[in-house]
Parts: sequence; C-alpha cells; structure tokens
Amino acid sequence: MVMAKFSSQNDAVYMKALKLYNYHLQRHPLLTKCCTSAVTSSLGNYIAQTLGGQSDLKYRNIVAFAIFGFFGTGPATHYFYRYLAAAVKPTDKNSNVIKLTIERLFFAPSFLLLFFYSIPLLEGKGLTAAHDNFKVGYLPSLKANWKFWSFLQYINLKYVPQQYQTLFTNVIALFWNIYLSTKQS
Repeated sequence: MVMAKFSSQNDAVYMKALKLYNYHLQRHPLLTKCCTSAVTSSLGNYIAQTLGGQSDLKYRNIVAFAIFGFFGTGPATHYFYRYLAAAVKPTDKNSNVIKLTIERLFFAPSFLLLFFYSIPLLEGKGLTAAHDNFKVGYLPSLKANWKFWSFLQYINLKYVPQQYQTLFTNVIALFWNIYLSTKQS
C-alpha cells in the first residue's frame, strides 16, 4: 500500500512537470527549449566533474556548458527539427531514413565542431586552446556520436512528435554531455 501511494505521488509530480513544460512550450517554444538545453548541458558537466572525483568543481566549465546549451543547443535543435519536418515530408518514401541521414551526416558533425570550439572559448581558454581541443577530441567524439546517437535519433525522428524532439535529445544528451565533458582537454 505504501509503495502504491509513493508511486502515485511521483506520477503526480511528473504529470505536473509535463503540464508545466507543455504550457511553456506552447507559449515560448524556443525559450523553453533553450532553458531545458542549458539545464541538461550544465547538469551533464556537473555530474562528469563529480563522478570524475574532482575535489573542487570548475564552475566556469558548468557555466560554459549552460551558455552553450542555451545559445547553441537549444536554438540549433529547435530550428533544425523544424527544418527537417518541413523539408522531408512524412509522405516521402523512406522519410525517416532521409531525415536520419541528414542529421547524422550534416547536423551532427557541424554541431560537434561548434561544440569543440565554443566550450574552450566560453571557458576563457582562447582560440589556440579551442583549436587544440578540436584536434584532439573531434574525430573520436564524432565516431562515438555516430555510435551512441544514431539509433536514438532514429527513434526520435520516427516516433517523437516534432515539438518534443529537442526535449528527447536533451534528456539523452545529459549522458552524452557527461561523455563530452570527459573529452575536454
């Protein structure tokens, strides 16, 4: 009986959170996606630092991930998924494969490039450090991206309604950001 009550209380919290998210998503879709991207990006970096055993948190890194999430991930995914929905009609034969191919071959590599240059700059490390960061981490991370994200993006593009695709990727990206945080030089 206690377990059933606990479960229903959690369900109520999740439903309230989903209603609140939907409320803001309908009124301010871009801002809502930017905020959720900032939270998941910074949380991923925070978790990576904590799991990495750092005694002192690097708050500048957490803030850099939040800024990148808000100004990079949020708008990029918002507009990219809108573009895909408009450019590739569901009636097109193999529309999901076409969307996935565009995402995997064009969006993912260019977005990862932006990430590897932006984070060191946002951390105040300078352009040389950003370039070094790119040289060391880009190709291994791109290969990992293709392995980690391809099936998840297929699910996202095929089954998740367009207005929730950024949220879906943000939730999964929490784990991806932990990985990327470990790849920062």
